Amino acid sequence: MAVEDQWLIADAQNEVLSTGGWRRASGPLVLGLLGGNLLLLCMVLWLAIAPGAGSPSADGPTDRDLMLPLHSEFRREQREQRHLFDVNLFDEPDERYEDYPTENSIVKTTCVIDAVQAATYLGKAVVNIYRAEICPDDEPLGCTAPVAHAITSILWLTAFLTSASSTCAATISQGGSCAAAILRDLATAGSTIYGFDEDCYLTKPRETSWRVYQRWYQHLLPEPEERRLRSTRGAQNLTAYRAKSAEIAAKLRNLTAPSAGGRAMLSNVLFDAESKGLPRDLVSKLQKVRAVDAKHNYNTERNFALANCVFDSVAATTWMMRALLSIEEASRNCPEPKACTVDVLYVLGSFSYAAQTLSLAFVDCPKRGKREALCGADIADVVGSMAIFVASTLQAAEFCDATFRAPTGPIRGGLRSAAGA
Repeated sequence: MAVEDQWLIADAQNEVLSTGGWRRASGPLVLGLLGGNLLLLCMVLWLAIAPGAGSPSADGPTDRDLMLPLHSEFRREQREQRHLFDVNLFDEPDERYEDYPTENSIVKTTCVIDAVQAATYLGKAVVNIYRAEICPDDEPLGCTAPVAHAITSILWLTAFLTSASSTCAATISQGGSCAAAILRDLATAGSTIYGFDEDCYLTKPRETSWRVYQRWYQHLLPEPEERRLRSTRGAQNLTAYRAKSAEIAAKLRNLTAPSAGGRAMLSNVLFDAESKGLPRDLVSKLQKVRAVDAKHNYNTERNFALANCVFDSVAATTWMMRALLSIEEASRNCPEPKACTVDVLYVLGSFSYAAQTLSLAFVDCPKRGKREALCGADIADVVGSMAIFVASTLQAAEFCDATFRAPTGPIRGGLRSAAGA
């Protein structure tokens, strides 16, 4: 057996083994993620219905009298313990932000963060749409990652815009807060595990090197037909590949064989323009055009990568600012640890998303991105999505209920934490 045949068989066997290992490992991984998410949700719901969670004492004043727990004119014993779902500074549309300077500054800071992150994720959506369009992988699910990241970026864009409708206005918009919470749920479920197959398990490292989007020679890869044939599994496909190689070799031998006049019909087996009825200079120009086009494509991809590098850095900064806002609000007004569950979830989620975007920066910023950083970005994405998904679900349950419920009974107000807005 020829050395090339042995290499092809070994490559096919390694591909089958690596893909089989991923399939065996993907089941427990997905089940573990779903189980952890459900466990976290059950824990938060238990805290929500536990006795004394965010409710005033029996001999304390009514809920309406405790609308301003953070205002300095109220004594400590009159302050309401924070409700589990307290994630916005204000929950009543008639409460103006400017009436409370300290909390108003936090709301306006959140407004700026919402606007900056909306612009950032708009840019990331454009970059991922471009990458999905140039994706060279020919397999049906090979380009799922850039498509999913583009959709997720658009969802984050709409979530931040709807959140800004409350934080940048004079008063809260319960409908906008409800929509923002739902959109955050959709965004966190967008692109959590799409990249694990190619980034962490490296089932096809040679064929998925384009994931770094930094290497000009990806344009010189074989045509999709050859790539499909080269990446297939099984003896039947391997035999077809060997037959195709033998056919090409036979044609080359016939073309390079001496003719009746004693000269080779194809002196250059790569470029014989005259045998095809084309002048040699035309073929030479065609090769130059292809080289210039490859270089142009590399420059375009590099510019998109640099733009995404900026977006990644800005996104990491804004996510860390959200985490710091949650920490600051929880430390100022957290009478019971379980009353700050949503703040804790937002801190965990924000830091995880900051780690994800920083990992992506290590891919986009250098001339040759670090492929290993994509795996870390995928893992951080899963952790952050789990945390913010639970927090946003709790937000949606309260804000959407307040939006569609008829206003009956006493007003239940209160200052709330800003970071989750």
